[in-house]
Amino acid sequence: MPNLLMLEPRGDHARCLETGCTDRPRSYQWCIREALGQDTTLNYLEHAPHSFSPAKWIDNLRTVGSARHLLFCVGPNLLVPASKCLGVLHGRLVVLVWSLPQHNWVREKLVQSQLSAADRLVVNDTGTGRQLGERWPDLAEKVTFVPYPVDSRFFVPGQDSRQDYVLVPGDMDRDNEFVCNLAEELSCPVVRVTREPRVRQFYERRGYDRKRLTVLFRVSFHELRTLYQQARAVVLPVMNHRHPAGLTSLLEAMACGCACLVASGKTTTDYVQDGKSAIFLSGTRQEMVGQVLAALDSGRLNELGAEARRRVEELFSVDVLVPQWRRLFEF
Repeated sequence: MPNLLMLEPRGDHARCLETGCTDRPRSYQWCIREALGQDTTLNYLEHAPHSFSPAKWIDNLRTVGSARHLLFCVGPNLLVPASKCLGVLHGRLVVLVWSLPQHNWVREKLVQSQLSAADRLVVNDTGTGRQLGERWPDLAEKVTFVPYPVDSRFFVPGQDSRQDYVLVPGDMDRDNEFVCNLAEELSCPVVRVTREPRVRQFYERRGYDRKRLTVLFRVSFHELRTLYQQARAVVLPVMNHRHPAGLTSLLEAMACGCACLVASGKTTTDYVQDGKSAIFLSGTRQEMVGQVLAALDSGRLNELGAEARRRVEELFSVDVLVPQWRRLFEF
């Protein structure tokens, strides 16, 4: 039986995958299991890997047994001693690179040694891929861009007509001050959805106008889908960050046929075409507010939403991306 060791904490998506529940969208973990075969065992470490000592790592790996494949993530706060894992690995070492360390020589050398041991480096945005190749040219040939997936069977356009509100979904790396400015200028309400307590606390400290801005905390996936389906437009004031921020919300909105007004950044350009499947926002906060107002009055929202849905079905659906993941683990 194929055996895949996922060196990341087990999340809700993983638990759902294990129990076979269908009340939530399929994730990239589903893509990987489909790529390797449905009889694949996904094994997860229960805590953040960077908190483990090398001895603890070896103990955890031994409890799993001989892993045929190994997949782990490298992010701003997630470093993995990959060399410690190779002794129990009998397959491919695939690294999903979320971001690269900045201004830390020791940390950078550690990441370089880990990535050098990998068979394949996967990036979800071409900007990170370029950074990898520029910083460590000998790793460039290992880099593969695999788009971040969305479940286009779960997130679908609605049957009812759109309502008069603008939706701002997502947790971190959003310009929440811009959202307050937007709510003050728009004639329709703004609905802000988040699971992050610090985001909700920001709005409470800010003293926002509850008639213009509604903050929803921890909605279900079904409730979130309904919010996408009924929103007049989705605004994503994603702040540029060293990891690909905002992709989940962007792709969910596109899959639901929403007109997306999104801040232009190093990640979003891989997924949308400005003026065709979304509208990019740029400049100062006030300039971006003006661009949102102009887009809402442009009469193109339905056209943008339809093209966004088509693009997701063609390029970013979990069903479309399974073959790409399968090729990563082939010998």
